[in-house]
Amino acid sequence: MDKILLNKEELGILTKEDFPMMIHGEDKSGASFYTICLAAKWFLQGNKVIFLCGYHMAQDSFEEQVGKEHVGAIFYTKEKAQEQEFRMAVSKKFEDNMLLIIKNIELFGPEELSCISNFQNVIVSGDILRSTAKNEILKKEFATKIYFSELPSTNLPPLAKYEAFVISKNHQGITKIEK
Repeated sequence: MDKILLNKEELGILTKEDFPMMIHGEDKSGASFYTICLAAKWFLQGNKVIFLCGYHMAQDSFEEQVGKEHVGAIFYTKEKAQEQEFRMAVSKKFEDNMLLIIKNIELFGPEELSCISNFQNVIVSGDILRSTAKNEILKKEFATKIYFSELPSTNLPPLAKYEAFVISKNHQGITKIEK
C-alpha cells in the first residue's frame, strides 16, 4: 500500500475524530488518488467502507491498495445513487466503524447527497466548486479539510504537484502520497 505522508512523516492511525472530512481538488490534482489511499488505510485498520463514486475506476484503484479480497468494502457508482439498494446500504449497513466515501463530488447534486448529510464518518472528495451541492457542502462543519486546490477564502502555502494542505484539530501541514 502507498504511504500517506504528513509533514514528511507517515500518517498514523485514522480515528473517528478525523471525520467528517472534506478533500477538495481540481481534476488531475491528486485528490482522487489520495482519497482512495485514505479509504484503504481506514479499511486496513479493520474498518468497513461504502463508496459512492462517479466511475468504476475507484474500485480498481482501491483493489490495487488492499487486494481483490475486500468483503468490507462496497462500491456504488453515480447511476446507483438514487436506487433503493444504495439508500438501504447506507441506512442499514452504516455501523460505527463504517466510512462513507463520496468521490467525484462534482458529479453529485443535493438530491443524491440528501441521504448522507448527517453522517459523521464521511469523506466528501472532488472538485467542490463544480458540484451543484457546493453551497451545502461548504456550510457543513468538517473535522478535517484537505486542499489540493484553493477554495474561496482559503490561503494555501505553496504546494508542489500532488501535494495538499491539511487543517484539522489534530493535524496541520503538507500531505502527499509516497509510493
